[in-house]
Amino acid sequence: MSALVHVKLSLHKWYTPAQQASDLLDHRLTGIDREQRHIASA
Repeated sequence: MSALVHVKLSLHKWYTPAQQASDLLDHRLTGIDREQRHIASA
């Protein structure tokens, strides 16, 4: 097993659902922000 895969697996183990949810929310918020800026510049 390569070191990179090992690191990814250990990161995944500590990656809690709460973190996942907040990442998803961040992603959604930045997406909304980008859309609004796009609309504002149009």
